[in-house]
Amino acid sequence: MKIIEINNSTLKKLSLLLDEYKYKNFYSCKEITNKKKVKYFLSKLSKIKNNGRIIALDINGKIKAFGWVELSDWDTRHFGFKMAKIGIVSQSGYSDDKKYSSILLNEIESYCIHQQIKHITIRLPLNQISLIHSAEENQYLLMAQTSAYIKNLTNYTPEAYDSNIKLRFSKPSDLKDLRKITEKSFRPQSGWFDRFHNDPMLSNDKADLLYKKWINSCYKSSLQNANNKIIIATHENKVVGYLSGEADIEATKSFSKNIVYITLNAVDEAYRRRGIYSLLVQGILNCYKKKDVDLVHILTQSGTVGVQKVWMKQNDVSSETQCVYRKYLGKVCNVRITDCEPLD
Repeated sequence: MKIIEINNSTLKKLSLLLDEYKYKNFYSCKEITNKKKVKYFLSKLSKIKNNGRIIALDINGKIKAFGWVELSDWDTRHFGFKMAKIGIVSQSGYSDDKKYSSILLNEIESYCIHQQIKHITIRLPLNQISLIHSAEENQYLLMAQTSAYIKNLTNYTPEAYDSNIKLRFSKPSDLKDLRKITEKSFRPQSGWFDRFHNDPMLSNDKADLLYKKWINSCYKSSLQNANNKIIIATHENKVVGYLSGEADIEATKSFSKNIVYITLNAVDEAYRRRGIYSLLVQGILNCYKKKDVDLVHILTQSGTVGVQKVWMKQNDVSSETQCVYRKYLGKVCNVRITDCEPLD
C-alpha cells in the first residue's frame, strides 16, 4: 500500500475507479451517461493541480481510492486566512472505505498544515456512510446539509400564470433592491443557516457580507452571457423577490447539453408564503425552455423547506443530498478565527 501523486498526465489512472463510483457529480441525473459523468469529474480534477494536490492509494498496482485538496480562493480572500475544499473517492465496501479514506485524510491534512491552510471543508453524499463515519472519527464537524435538484426541460411546457405579482428581467436600477433583499434574507435572524453561519469560529458579519458580494457578482454575470439571467418579481412596482441563473459552462461542455445553474434566490420577508418563489421558478424555467436549455440545477440548504417543496413538485426532477463537514488545522485561537492575527 502506497500513496502516489496524480498529475494531469496520470489522471486517466482514476478513470476505472470513477467508472464504478456511484456518487459522481450529477449522479442522480439519468439524462447524462456515466461516461460523460466520468469525463466531467476528470475535467474538474484537471484544474486542481495548479491550486492544490491530488493523491491516490495504490494497492498492488491498483488504485483503490483517491483524494484531493483545492484552495478556495473566494473564501480565502473573503475571510482573510487560507481555506480549502477537499474530497475523497472510494468504493470498496464499508470497512475498506473507512480505512482508505482515513489514510487519505491524514495525508491531505499534513499537506494542508504545510501549506498553512487553516480551514478545510469536505462534502460527502448522504448515502456514503463509510466516508461520513471516517470523517467524524477524524474530528470533522457537520456544518450543514445541502440538497441539489436537477430539472430536465426536455418535456417541459412553458406555463402561463395569473397573478398580481409581475415578473421581468433585472435592470440597473434594481441592484439596490436586490442587495437589500439579499442582506435581510441570508442571515440567522431570518432563519437562514449555512456552513459559514453555522461555524462558531467564523464571523457572522463576514458570512452576511459574503452574500452581498455574491448578488453583486450575479448581477455582473447577467450582463456577460445570454443565458445568465436574473428574474425579478414585483408587486405594485416594488421589487419583492429575485432568482438568478447562470450558464454552467463546464458542465455544458462535458455533457454536450445546455445546462444552467440557479446561483442565488430570495423573496422579501414581508412577501413570503404567497407563492412568489413558485412564480420565479416558473418564470426562469419558461425563459430557459425558450432558450433551448436542457437541464437546470440548484443547490440549496436542506433547511429551506419552502424552496425544496417547489422543486420537488416539478416533474422530471432528480435530487441529491450532501453533508458538509469542516475541520480546523494547526493552532486556533479562542476567539472567532477571523479576529485572529492573519497569516503572513
